[in-house]
Amino acid sequence: MADHITIKGARLRPESRRVTVTGRTIMAVSRLPLTNLAAWLDHLVQDLAPEETDIAGSILDDLQERTRRLTDVGVEYLTLDRPSPTLSAGEAQRPATIFRAACAFPPLPGDGPRTANA
Repeated sequence: MADHITIKGARLRPESRRVTVTGRTIMAVSRLPLTNLAAWLDHLVQDLAPEETDIAGSILDDLQERTRRLTDVGVEYLTLDRPSPTLSAGEAQRPATIFRAACAFPPLPGDGPRTANA
């Protein structure tokens, strides 16, 4: 516990706070409203080199899908760093419902992430 520092509510080790992706730290990304996060992820996916896509592609696809689901249920203004006790009952219920549904009905084999055109 002594090798991490709490800064502005972020309990991260110094080396973790220094890591950036396209110039943003994980803390900066977690403060983005979901609509901005979705746009950032879209640009990130487009900017990846083929070998980076091989490594991170499935993770980014999953992040894009989860972000899309949250924006689809109307909580696009939320940020990932918002503590759950600060959510209203409706804000907490909508994401919980869609994630329970996602677990109950997993994608069929061959189903990839859905796009806005799908």
